[in-house]
Parts: sequence; C-alpha cells; structure tokens
Amino acid sequence: MMTQGKKTCCLLLVALVLFAAGCGGKSEKILLTIGDRSIYESEAHYFLISSAQVMRTDLPYIGWDDVIDGTPVNEYIKNEAADAMRRHHAVRLKAEELSAWLTEEQQSELDAMWNDRIAYYGNEKKYLEYLKSVGLTGELFRYMVDTMVIYQNVREALSGISDEEFEKLTSEWMREITYSTSDEWDKIYVRELYESYRQAS
Repeated sequence: MMTQGKKTCCLLLVALVLFAAGCGGKSEKILLTIGDRSIYESEAHYFLISSAQVMRTDLPYIGWDDVIDGTPVNEYIKNEAADAMRRHHAVRLKAEELSAWLTEEQQSELDAMWNDRIAYYGNEKKYLEYLKSVGLTGELFRYMVDTMVIYQNVREALSGISDEEFEKLTSEWMREITYSTSDEWDKIYVRELYESYRQAS
C-alpha cells in the first residue's frame, strides 16, 4: 500500500497538474475545520476526489462497498482526505518554525507560473472565469502549489534524516492538528462525488 509520504506528494503533484487548489469562496459551505483553518467545499471535494484517485490506483481490486483495514471504503477515503489536509496544514506550520517558508526566488517563480496561466487565457479575468467554470478558485490553486514547494523546503531543512524518519515526523505533526467535521461532510458519499467528477472531466 502507498505510504503516507508518497500519498502526500501524489496529492500535491495532482494539484499542480490539474491547477486545482486553496481556500473556497465565502459562499461555499464549511465542511471541516483543520486547526484554525476553515475548509470549504471546493478544497474538501478536491482532497476527497484526489484520495479516491489514489485509492483506485493503489488498490484497484477494492470495490466501493468493500472494507479496508476494518473501515468501509467511503469512510476510509474521507479519513485519508482529512489526514492529507491536516498534514498540509501541519507542514506549513512547521515551515515557519524551521524558517523553511517560501524564498523570494520561489515566490517569484510561483508568480511567474500564475502569470503564464493568465497569459495563456488572455487575461486574469478570463483565467479566473475558467477556474470558476470548473469549480476551482485562484486562491485554492495558489494555496496548494505554495504548499507543494513549502513541503519540499521542510524536507530539505531536515535532510539529515531518512525518508522513513521524515514520514514519521510529518505523521506526528499531523496528529497534533485537531479537526472537526460538519454534518454535510459526514453525509458525503464519495463514490457519487468521484463519478460526477469523472463524467465532467
């Protein structure tokens, strides 16, 4: 089975490829609270779909009605998604402690990437309209791509330890992050969300 570290990298890379990432608009419902962050529908749905994709790749023989490690698949995917969001938040907090935040050069590169996307669509308004048309936000994109680079910075700051030790550390950081879910989150049936995404893509 894929390790937590590899799952985290996979989710982050999917975000970069799909340009799907960050905080939702205030008109969206809050589905979870991770630490002091409110997680809106767009972000929560992204992580649920990404976690489902990882599961379908890592465990292709598992059906939607099956059980993984004693947990129904629907709840297993939701737990994986929640853990991924907690891990991202924990790594960002740890980056501040380790002085491993984005450098000016990295920020400039990320700004250039954003500007390249704007140029591709003609102007910022058109790009934001495109993102909105597929259920994404510019803020979400920037948050996720920033987190990918921050994650790499934290790993480099702790380069003296093995990947296995780093994975254990991030798991420990994650467990320190409290979270709570809403009734809307608890009612989500991931299969419906995942299949709707596949039909639309």
